[in-house]
Amino acid sequence: MRRLGVLFLSLLLCSCIGDPSQLGSNAGEPDVGMPDADQPDADAGEPDADAGEPDADAGEPDADAGPGADCNSEKNPFGDGDFQPTGPNRICSEAHMQALGSNLAYLEGHFILDSDLTLDGPLDPIGDETNPFIGTFDGRGNSIGNFTTEDGDTGGLFGAIGAGATITDLVLANPEVNGANAAGALVGVMLGGEIGEVNVEGAQVNPGVSNADDVGGLVGRMEGGVIRDSDVTAMVQGSTGIGGLVGT
Repeated sequence: MRRLGVLFLSLLLCSCIGDPSQLGSNAGEPDVGMPDADQPDADAGEPDADAGEPDADAGEPDADAGPGADCNSEKNPFGDGDFQPTGPNRICSEAHMQALGSNLAYLEGHFILDSDLTLDGPLDPIGDETNPFIGTFDGRGNSIGNFTTEDGDTGGLFGAIGAGATITDLVLANPEVNGANAAGALVGVMLGGEIGEVNVEGAQVNPGVSNADDVGGLVGRMEGGVIRDSDVTAMVQGSTGIGGLVGT
């Protein structure tokens, strides 16, 4: 007889805090470079050689901001127009998220989430076990909310990720994910790669499904890779291999 399980939990995986800064070793020492009060300042009245010089860096674009001035939600397939193989490719609309999983070339791309997104329709998982996502996805602290995935073999924002993939600094709010074989709010099957600083809030993974295997709040099935500094609040439901962070 198969075991039926339902799990609801809040889970925090590793939180690292750096060492506090050290105080300067010269605290309290007199400043030997201070001029004598009775001596005139040799530089008094001298014009500042740099006064009026323009700042060489003024107006320089942020190297991390990606091409273009602003992410344009009307441009396709991504916010700056054409796909850039070396990236970054900016995402600021539901159409951009849908596009990410529509072309095998994009599975090796580099993406940044330019703003919070609330999705209205179902989302096809990005990648699968045959063609996993092996690029980078930087959420920049932004959220993807209310997305759903339809019943399929693997369920999650990413159906599968592989070696070389990096997903960081992302919030998933109230996702509902379904997968017959492996399901997690972020990734169905993790073959390799790294997940870091991902927060999942109010997820439902395989709700109402009692015969699914490998069901987790963040990742359904983990075969390789690293997960760090990630926080999950989720209801997960399945038969065997269920867990709050990782199913199996």
